[in-house]
Amino acid sequence: MKSGRAAAGLAGLSVAWAVWLVATPVAASALQNRAAMVAAALTYRTGALLCHQQPARSFHVGQTQLPVCARCMGLYGGAALGALVGLIWIGRRAARSVPVPALRLVLIGAAAPTAGLFAAEHLLGALVSNLARCAGAVPLGIAVGWFVIGWAGGDPIGDSATNSAIH
Repeated sequence: MKSGRAAAGLAGLSVAWAVWLVATPVAASALQNRAAMVAAALTYRTGALLCHQQPARSFHVGQTQLPVCARCMGLYGGAALGALVGLIWIGRRAARSVPVPALRLVLIGAAAPTAGLFAAEHLLGALVSNLARCAGAVPLGIAVGWFVIGWAGGDPIGDSATNSAIH
């Protein structure tokens, strides 16, 4: 089944990226060889395309800063978890339509912790720890990962009236 392979491939990439974000800089720091340093440099450059990489808002392993901030780490880690759950989901059910209003509610609910922490930090001046930033982003990562894998695995989106307008 082509869509199952696509879903499995995307899930594999999601998990690999989350692991790579931690393993590459740690390996470069420990090994100190050219290949590890080049891999780490490319990872930091790639991370910079999507993340501010501020040291104070990033996790560190020893003296080594990870290539994305704590919030992005939560999003990527959550997406990897959601992708794995999505694979289990598409393997255990017959294709069912996911109503767009329900999907919106799930995504809004999953984004609420990140939005709330962001607002508290930037509008109210609250001190938010990196662990809280990361944990707050995990639900959104899970929801998006699950949705993307479901879509790649053939889940139709929307009820029958809406579904024809989307596809």
